[in-house]
Amino acid sequence: MARLVMNYIQHYHQLPLRGVYIDHRLAYFTSLERSWRQQTTVPIVHFMHSQLSRLLAEGLAQSADEQDLAGSS
Repeated sequence: MARLVMNYIQHYHQLPLRGVYIDHRLAYFTSLERSWRQQTTVPIVHFMHSQLSRLLAEGLAQSADEQDLAGSS
């Protein structure tokens, strides 16, 4: 059920569908539990924002590395 909710949130906000980084799994489950207990989406949305930020940062770093390699050829 949690994966379905996460995928729905990503799809709803037109974000790339992305799994949870393995080193953030505990934080993922914690944010889901907090959202459920508080009856708000704030904790899980905050968590997903952090995952998206990391994904984008890694993508930018990879792109910069590829440009550096292309420029040095």
